[in-house]
Amino acid sequence: MHANRLRKNSEFRLVYKEGQIYWSHYFILRCLKRPDSGKTRVGIAPSRKVRTAVERNKLKRRVRELHRQYECLIKDGMDLVVNIQIKALDVDFFTLKKDFEYLLKKSGLI
Repeated sequence: MHANRLRKNSEFRLVYKEGQIYWSHYFILRCLKRPDSGKTRVGIAPSRKVRTAVERNKLKRRVRELHRQYECLIKDGMDLVVNIQIKALDVDFFTLKKDFEYLLKKSGLI
């Protein structure tokens, strides 16, 4: 799991600067095609409006699980950054899953 994560600030900045952006109700997805065709890497960034670490970590765990469920369907060779909006705190996992799937289809990743 750790190998397919964006970790460095420079990796995040590159996706923010050059990647395509897609919106849904609870997420903002930025996608950047990498020159290699290795496994798709994901970085998760909750909104800065989510104040407590408990809430930020809860959202990150949910998105990691969503990514795990769709991992085999997502195209390889991409860097993704998922920004989670604060209103995602107020909905259940199933609603987030539907929204995440909509976003992946909208972006052409699945």
